[in-house]
Amino acid sequence: IIRKNYGSPFTWNRLFFSACQYYIQQQNPNWVICSVLKQGLFHVKHKTLGVKYAYEVHELGWYPNIEINNKKIALRIKEEKELFNKMDLITVTTDALANILKSPPYLVNTPITVIPLAQPEIDPLPAPIYDHILKLVYIGQLYNSQGLDLLIDAVSQLNNVELNVVGGNALEVATYQQKIDSYNIQNRVFLHGFHPPSTLIQFAKYAHVFV
Repeated sequence: IIRKNYGSPFTWNRLFFSACQYYIQQQNPNWVICSVLKQGLFHVKHKTLGVKYAYEVHELGWYPNIEINNKKIALRIKEEKELFNKMDLITVTTDALANILKSPPYLVNTPITVIPLAQPEIDPLPAPIYDHILKLVYIGQLYNSQGLDLLIDAVSQLNNVELNVVGGNALEVATYQQKIDSYNIQNRVFLHGFHPPSTLIQFAKYAHVFV
């Protein structure tokens, strides 16, 4: 989806959504799976007869302990409730997300299924004791809002902590490496870059803690 409109009131989202809707109507699939709020809202307003709709929830506009009286958050909750209750199925990756959707302010009536992320079958490391190295592993994206900069800041202030980071493109890795070098913690924080999912076990098995 090209999200930028370069100053024009026209956005590419509507063009993309309309093209997807046309495809759905022509192909008449068994299921349509969405994971983007705006696109999901578009498709449920133009439901195709005989097609079932599922929504993958990866994030919410509200979580416990967040004030709902914020107008922006209240609007987001309203949109999410409208979408979720018009779906045939909701999927989440954790029981915690499922419980939030089943409780106020959401109270979703649509069936919710928990489909956890892939979990390799590995033997956990023995729990470290106070004078051992605590091994942290982060596997995922490295864009700014993931908070890796805060994690590196924290590790720089702790002794006996090692951090291995898997993921990111060359530019992102180089940017965070500069931060690591500025703290002089190259011997405790290691950036491994992108690795295919099938190889991640080699990093996961050395973790005391996943971040």
